[in-house]
Amino acid sequence: MKDILLESILDNPNLRSAWDKVRENGGCAGTDGQTLADFGSNLQVNLWALNREVTSGTYLPQALLSVTLQKPGKKPRMLAIPSVRDRVLQTAVARYLQPILEHEFEECSFGYRPGRSVDMAVRRIMSYRDQGFQWVVDADITHYFDEIDHSMLLLELSRHVDDAGVLKLIRIWLRTPIQNEHAIWTPIRGVPQGSPISPLLANLYLDWFDEQLLAKGQRLVRFADDFLILCKSRETAEDALDITDDLLNALALQLNTEKTKLTHFDEGFRFLGVLFLRSLVMKSRIQDEPVRICSETTVARPTESENAKTKVDEDRESRFFQVLPESGKAPDVDASVLTENNFIESDQVSATDEASSASDPILRTLYVNENGARLSKDGETICIHCDGELIRRIPVRKLDQIILFGNIQLTTPFMTGCLQRGISITLLSKNGGFYGIIDTLDSRNTELQRDQFACADSADNRLRLARAFVLGKLRNSRVILSRYARKRHLSAFDKAVAEHGRLIASLDNARKLNAVRGFEGMAANHYFQAWRAILETEWDFTGRKRQPPPDPVNVLLSFGYTLLFNNVFSLLRARGLNTHVGFLHAERAGHPALASDIMEEFRAPIIDATVLSLVLNGRLSRDDFKSDATSGGCHMSDQARKTFIHAFEKKMNSRLIHPATGRKIDYRRCVDQQVHLLAKSICDSEIPYRPFVVR
Repeated sequence: MKDILLESILDNPNLRSAWDKVRENGGCAGTDGQTLADFGSNLQVNLWALNREVTSGTYLPQALLSVTLQKPGKKPRMLAIPSVRDRVLQTAVARYLQPILEHEFEECSFGYRPGRSVDMAVRRIMSYRDQGFQWVVDADITHYFDEIDHSMLLLELSRHVDDAGVLKLIRIWLRTPIQNEHAIWTPIRGVPQGSPISPLLANLYLDWFDEQLLAKGQRLVRFADDFLILCKSRETAEDALDITDDLLNALALQLNTEKTKLTHFDEGFRFLGVLFLRSLVMKSRIQDEPVRICSETTVARPTESENAKTKVDEDRESRFFQVLPESGKAPDVDASVLTENNFIESDQVSATDEASSASDPILRTLYVNENGARLSKDGETICIHCDGELIRRIPVRKLDQIILFGNIQLTTPFMTGCLQRGISITLLSKNGGFYGIIDTLDSRNTELQRDQFACADSADNRLRLARAFVLGKLRNSRVILSRYARKRHLSAFDKAVAEHGRLIASLDNARKLNAVRGFEGMAANHYFQAWRAILETEWDFTGRKRQPPPDPVNVLLSFGYTLLFNNVFSLLRARGLNTHVGFLHAERAGHPALASDIMEEFRAPIIDATVLSLVLNGRLSRDDFKSDATSGGCHMSDQARKTFIHAFEKKMNSRLIHPATGRKIDYRRCVDQQVHLLAKSICDSEIPYRPFVVR
């Protein structure tokens, strides 16, 4: 698994997403003269060629195009622009490295990081000011991007990334020649401003600097190579400046003595285009025209008419969706802060909580929960209408899948556009019952699917994989039971833990597929009997029951398994596997058996853990559900459904240490890695399929 990271980076969906990002950013052609339009006109061939060059070891980047950027009143700034193909590959690498490195970065760093902004840095400075840190070291590094030491940077990167292929690519990019109309030269230090990978590397190089200053108790706010250190006295500020100089020297960098100074809030200073003067904070939207943005004592009051208009807009939008508030760091949000919102985008959830990955979701999902909503397509955007009113526009490139609840109208151009972009549309009932999926045909990797059919026809291989799926389910179920038994002293859970242990020890003795299924059934019986012991009185839970689920807990389990199934289904399709040819579950018409197989390992740590948390911690109550005397089923309220969706997305985007790779990744990427491992084991039975097991 040495180069598993590079293999994931070179996957067509990731390269395609990288291309979308490069196209969105725009920009000129590189030294090869190829424009964005040229590259996009034969996109699949170009992406395939890029993949082949990297995997075969023949890839070499084009020389960087030297461009001088001149802004009024400022010194000229030289950019080094990669070719379009190199920008795509660098963006693909950056997308995968971002969550790995993001975990290492410190709270004091705000530049070039997802979910962070200048305004957040400004608020941090104001907070320190209000705590009495009035003296400021206003520092600048001399030619920072040009002076980064390559060997030190690569050494630091290798501490977090052990993939030889990725390290080789970055080593090549650092030494890529730069060309202008007069000359061509090879840099011996520095990272090129203008390359998609450079901001990430620039932040990594200063991460050690951040750690050292914070370890010494300094209040640091850094945005790329500009930073402030806030102190309570001039003496401590002078000490901080000396420490800073020593640390930068250790990184082969120097302070810019002309721009570095000691100052005080009473004297005023500018940072990131913002003027700080005593209690005032002012930002210039246009040069020489200060506009107040943050001062608590000088905020302009809106007029009554402005207030009324804002209230009308908020009332109208709150019926359908909510952009979640910005938080101090960047990952997931506690669903308890949500108001009514019937349009939910998964990357909104993943972008606002301190426990998650702060990375782009591997499957960007739009949930539509408003009866009568109408989805259409206008150019490269999806339009959502309700009652004839346009409520929201969402760029098509920001979505991987759409999940619809209840009566939602779809136009033919909308469905056609989704199919062309590989965006699946899942149709569910208002209560989460699964109807089907609108998606393209399974024809993406016929060679792999031939191997899959052959593997499924082998009784030995089928038994081998089925036993692995069940082993993963039993071990993960046992972990969840153990956690709750330990935290809440639940004797019923202790008993189920012991039963699971005995079944796990005996699973290797199952020599027939039906015997393996029998082990899974016995474990499920012990598992949910333990649930019954703590949930029967208040929640009417007497065991796992479906079609229709008769009580709130079964409703939540069925709904959660449906959401998980849809994610697994999409990831299997992205890898080119046939979703209907499974190993553990029996094949039947219309049933994607392989999705059910992969789900088994993830039911307990993702869905079951989420349900127990919501129920036992009081996030949901019995009043959120109503029984239907006619059908004998039970239904959750709209608000309960939204609460569960946000809890589910929070869980999917939360990070954990993967037991096989040792890397911290989110649950969706854990599922994707299992799908990838399954594909390898299908093609070569000598490669064992090891189930995913939480600790």
